[in-house]
Amino acid sequence: VVLVDSRIPPQKLDLEMISFLSSSQIPLIPVLTKIDKCKMSWRHTITTTWQDLLPGHPAPLPFSAKTGYNKKALWAALTAGLDQENEPRSDR
Repeated sequence: VVLVDSRIPPQKLDLEMISFLSSSQIPLIPVLTKIDKCKMSWRHTITTTWQDLLPGHPAPLPFSAKTGYNKKALWAALTAGLDQENEPRSDR
């Protein structure tokens, strides 16, 4: 899970981490935190921005710990990721 602050544009360190994870073929779930503090227009803008930066990865998940927004969706994504990790892989 890569947690990024939804209130600000993508930062250099965020992009470097995602690049490292991608080049290492480590699956990631991008989570846009503090989404409750953003106006709807910015939510759309930042979600689209991150989606464009993450081709081949799941869509960024807007999330708010304060309000619980998308809590069930985050748990579902985490559970799905765990299920995939437990599947037999041909490279093992």
